[in-house]
Amino acid sequence: MNYKSKENKMYYVYMLRCEDNSIYTGITTNINRRMEEHFSKGPKCAKYTLKRTAKKLESVWQTENRVLASKLEYHIKKLSKLYKEELILNNNLEKFLADKIDVSKFNTSKVTDMNNMFESSPNLTTIYVSNKFLTDKVTSSSNMFSGDTKLVGGAGTVYDSSNIDKTYARIDGGTSSPGYFTAKQ
Repeated sequence: MNYKSKENKMYYVYMLRCEDNSIYTGITTNINRRMEEHFSKGPKCAKYTLKRTAKKLESVWQTENRVLASKLEYHIKKLSKLYKEELILNNNLEKFLADKIDVSKFNTSKVTDMNNMFESSPNLTTIYVSNKFLTDKVTSSSNMFSGDTKLVGGAGTVYDSSNIDKTYARIDGGTSSPGYFTAKQ
């Protein structure tokens, strides 16, 4: 990714190798300054790298805005160590930020805010869920699916820009009960 935001501020997502061989992932608007903070163990050094000592910058990606950087950081942090190592080795984000998301293990029974949850994922085609993905307590869900133009539910319901809140946040039941989710088998 290499795009400029409206305010001309680039965001970077980076991965550092620490002395204990663990991997730290972070975001910044100034990669040189942030590396200096990590490697010098200055006052703005992350607690993680302060304790484990950063030794090498492994990967850096540029994004157009903070939202994309935060999403990328979140997804990388959720990867297993093995997948992080593979990502560093092959530098292939597409494999890890694929067109399918599996949230079937998420229990959302106490979640009240789902604003922008899947927003702006233009390659997203499938969201796998289980019966634990509930929206009963959700009071705020604007733009939940905004911009997910390739999204298709398990029974064939296609993305509709007029249905981007929790209304379609359910397992697709076809025309009688349309939804954007696919039941995890």
